[in-house]
Amino acid sequence: MPEEKTLRLIKVAKELNVGLQHVVEFLESKGVVVDSSPNTKISEQVYGMLQEICTR
Repeated sequence: MPEEKTLRLIKVAKELNVGLQHVVEFLESKGVVVDSSPNTKISEQVYGMLQEICTR
């Protein structure tokens, strides 16, 4: 079975041009539990949620 690709939280925050804490707070409001460490890995599914919100 192929492994799911993961992305580091800090890279995603920089790409979306938002603060790390803002990303963490948003994800927690959506029920996604994440550590606030910049090295925390998130799935592509979670990344898609963030992209969808940031492109509105």
